[in-house]
Amino acid sequence: MINKKKVSLLFLSIMIILMFSSCINAEFIDQTEVKPVSVTLSYEDRTATQYEGDRGLRNLTFTDELSGKQFSVYTKDMIRTLAYLTKKTLKFNDSIVVNYGSYDNETYYVTKLYYKNGTYMSELSASRSDLSPEEKSYFDNYEDEREEYLAKLSSEDSSSTYTTHSDHKKSGIVVGTRGIGYYRSL
Repeated sequence: MINKKKVSLLFLSIMIILMFSSCINAEFIDQTEVKPVSVTLSYEDRTATQYEGDRGLRNLTFTDELSGKQFSVYTKDMIRTLAYLTKKTLKFNDSIVVNYGSYDNETYYVTKLYYKNGTYMSELSASRSDLSPEEKSYFDNYEDEREEYLAKLSSEDSSSTYTTHSDHKKSGIVVGTRGIGYYRSL
């Protein structure tokens, strides 16, 4: 006869091991100082070593002169920021600080940019209305991107959200444009 306690304990042990093994592949965010060299921009139909605008822009890759690691930047806002910092040449006279993540400890992607002194680099983004004319010139069409951003923002704000909850349990269901969710407070 099979002991139910042993089977339950074995099943629970297997579940815990599986939970921890899945956490091993989670991304790791770290911060380091980098000196970008060998900078390459990838566009839909070509590669370039100087910023040629953001139309068709896919990503930017560079090698860190200090560690030899290769980093990738995937957001146009961060790429525009780096282009603005180097006046479109993408040749860095000084190092910068980046937050980065990695899925496999070989491929690194940048998540945030900072100046060497630790000050956050404000990204050249359509969400910003305070950009100078020079900063706007790093967009292929700032006005159109700004209008798209504002339209998207207003559609998200005007979407209806239905919430129901129970006061004695402090839990409920939230229904919105991004789906249905359940919450429970502790």
